[in-house]
Amino acid sequence: MSKNQNYPLQLLLYILSSHQSIRDEERIGAASSFRKWVKEDWTKPSLSDVEFSEMHIEIKNSIVRVYMESRHNIVSKLLLEAILDIAKWEYESRWKGLTTDLMGFLNPDNLLDNNNFKAFKVLSKITKKYEYETQTDALSLEILHTSDTTVDYLLHFGKEILSNILGDNPPTDGDVLLKTL
Repeated sequence: MSKNQNYPLQLLLYILSSHQSIRDEERIGAASSFRKWVKEDWTKPSLSDVEFSEMHIEIKNSIVRVYMESRHNIVSKLLLEAILDIAKWEYESRWKGLTTDLMGFLNPDNLLDNNNFKAFKVLSKITKKYEYETQTDALSLEILHTSDTTVDYLLHFGKEILSNILGDNPPTDGDVLLKTL
């Protein structure tokens, strides 16, 4: 199967499949194989450049959804690692939609929604380098892109949280402080 040019895409579809007959061990195996493929083969074109590029686009268009919809912790961890590897090579210049895709899964009405944690985990990991890398033009552009594509979602998320906290109750000093922050 690994000789098939659609191998990584087939792995993602298998992980996401809702068939009850697929055991957790099989999903973990598919996620592990996908992670290994990304780590070893993402930058090695084995197809024509056009086919390789198209496959990369398809993977980037679907991996965030597969990661966010996965309910198995080990599968999610493996997919997170794959996303971070891809982001290391592709974000922001060739994967501008990553942050927008992540923000689309935020659920401000349910703060404990696992998707909130998963989306913020990816954002935290891809922006961690901003703390220690030297300032370059490319990094500055990436920081601006990340800020521009997340600010509206995060402001809406914060407003919904405050609305849920405050409701119809008059604000207390602590609520005002929280709202100010």
